[in-house]
Amino acid sequence: MKKSSRSSVKDAAVVMNNVVAMNNVVAINIAVLIDVTAAKGWRNNKHSAINKTHKQTNIINYV
Repeated sequence: MKKSSRSSVKDAAVVMNNVVAMNNVVAINIAVLIDVTAAKGWRNNKHSAINKTHKQTNIINYV
């Protein structure tokens, strides 16, 4: 009984690690997407760097 409960805790930890890893990947992909958008659309905007930073922060906090 003890052995099986230990392994299920281990499994839960693995699942949690996978979820965290997936969230990190999503956050990075969105950040890259914003970088691309910024390079295309905000080139002429004086405040583009500030806008980009705020948007990235908001998305990463949301994830």
